[in-house]
Amino acid sequence: MDPKLPLAGVRVLDMAQFLPGSLCTKILARFGAEVIKVENPLGGDNFRHYGPKVDGVGVFFQTINQGKKSITLDIKTEEDAVAIKRLMLSVDIVVENFRPGVLAQKGLGYEDICQDNPKIIYCSLTAFGQNGPRRDEPAHDLNILSIAGILELLGNNNTPPITPSVQMVGVGAALQAAIAIFAALLQARKTGEGTYIDVGLLDCVSPFALMTVAPVIAGKKEPQRGESFLGGGSACYNVYETRDGRYFSIGCIEPKYWVNFCKAIGKEDFIRDLFAPTERQREMIAVINEITKKKTLAEWVGVLDQTDTCYAPLNTLSEMLGDEQVKCRGVWDVDDSQLLPVNADFPVKFSNMGMVKGMKAPALGEHTSAILERADCSPGKE
Repeated sequence: MDPKLPLAGVRVLDMAQFLPGSLCTKILARFGAEVIKVENPLGGDNFRHYGPKVDGVGVFFQTINQGKKSITLDIKTEEDAVAIKRLMLSVDIVVENFRPGVLAQKGLGYEDICQDNPKIIYCSLTAFGQNGPRRDEPAHDLNILSIAGILELLGNNNTPPITPSVQMVGVGAALQAAIAIFAALLQARKTGEGTYIDVGLLDCVSPFALMTVAPVIAGKKEPQRGESFLGGGSACYNVYETRDGRYFSIGCIEPKYWVNFCKAIGKEDFIRDLFAPTERQREMIAVINEITKKKTLAEWVGVLDQTDTCYAPLNTLSEMLGDEQVKCRGVWDVDDSQLLPVNADFPVKFSNMGMVKGMKAPALGEHTSAILERADCSPGKE
């Protein structure tokens, strides 16, 4: 057992089939936990079958399930439900994303397990948490962003809201669930008691709007799409088009960066208007757009790289993977034998704490026999 792996010796039963729970348990696996993924015998996790695929298995599935062990059990059958309960009684952590009450109906809820396994840390990830008027409703990222008031703010004024191509809610909830599990493990080591962790995805994403919602709480004007200071309404915090149809962003909120940017584009008369009213901001945005369209993105990179200012070209995902800063930090890697991009590391760096390297996703049911025999919970055993 590697003493530098903080979760070495910790066993996790992963009953999650979607991004939030699957990413959460992958993080636990990265820190050394043994993660046992429960899959339906009839095809397993749906993401195994979603393209693009490498060796017949979805790339996303392979990325999000690295380092786990796969067992196949059908929770709908009585004998497999018994086996799952035995597993729950033998592990340290359970992570699941069923609708509220579903597992309890089968005798697999937290109250059922903690009676015989008082140290269990049982984490449920659902769209809206375990209580409230929406608790039983289904929802995906887009729906939760809508309810959180975030989707309404994404986009330019006089245009419909945009549909994000990334899963902000799922990733945010996964990270917060992992933090909660780490905290629960610390508590369990002190008190000998486990806990139930209720993760509502809406709760997790709402704080993303903290700076934007603050004026609303203070009774100020409701921000409008494309008009708030951080939402496209300011010249200093915006995205501009270049001659070749590419874009770059600037984030020059601090006066020193705004001064340098204005000098770089030849508009020093804009310097005094950093925090000008809305109409003046719109005028500056229009003028800056006309200026930026006179050079290609590469030409602007050449200019702005020589300037101490907050700017960045809008990378495609391929450009992101090839970005020297991204490569240097090692967050992403490419398996050249399969041309498979994989999340190579937990994104936070530690000076003297280890993480598991070279993790692969399991084949469907690869570890069923070994794990069930070890836990003495083969289906059919009472």
